[in-house]
Amino acid sequence: MQEFAVITGASSGLGEEFARTFASRGVSTVLVARSEDKLTELSTKLQAQFNTNAIVLPLDLAEPAGRKTLVKFCNTNAISIRYLVNSAGFGSMGLFTKLDLARELKMTELNCTALQELCYSFAKMFLKDGNGTIINIASMSGFQPTPFMASYGATKSFVINFSIALRWELAKTGVNVITVCPGPVSTNFFAGAGIKRPNVFMKVHSTDFVVGKVFKAVDSKRSFVIPGLVNKFFYYSGLVAPMSLKAYIASKVFFPKDTSAVKF
Repeated sequence: MQEFAVITGASSGLGEEFARTFASRGVSTVLVARSEDKLTELSTKLQAQFNTNAIVLPLDLAEPAGRKTLVKFCNTNAISIRYLVNSAGFGSMGLFTKLDLARELKMTELNCTALQELCYSFAKMFLKDGNGTIINIASMSGFQPTPFMASYGATKSFVINFSIALRWELAKTGVNVITVCPGPVSTNFFAGAGIKRPNVFMKVHSTDFVVGKVFKAVDSKRSFVIPGLVNKFFYYSGLVAPMSLKAYIASKVFFPKDTSAVKF
């Protein structure tokens, strides 16, 4: 039976790159995102180029109904799911009290609750066969408080800690959980977060660079990925830095270029 990878946020950025890389390896895909047009276009390209199946599921995973539809589809169709990539998510920037609360709550729902629910459902599927891989996309911003991106950083802290804990719970079952913590990536994330350009001095990596590092972890059964030497330096440096210092540095890094966003 042909193997499938379920990829959320597949219409662009890292999700799209994961879909392309899985297809190049002969793994069929279930492409999940809100934009049906973009998913259909990607599906057509993947099937033509790699001769693999690419199923389109236009769903909003920030809504409970969307998550239930995805799980039901995978449970009721005779396809062998071997990979889950939780790539769907978005960010925001500015003073928390000036941001739209409904959007902040939706971010938490998508970045945390959706990921948690899908991990639960697919881990149970994988455990039945003793085989499967869950790939959760976190962020370097999850290693410390991130003023001006307070909600986003907190959601990624959840992803990191939840994913590492789940990996230990599933150790020796044949199911691996990979936590991925990229820094800035060349995607539409910054525009979606309301950031004109990254106010950071870390290198902005390409999606194929990040995904390439993840697949090395998949092949070697590793469970933690920080793409790029500079990102690794900041991670290990942060292990000995007090939380207050990390928050101060992050406040300087993530201070919005659009200063109107931080006027009280």
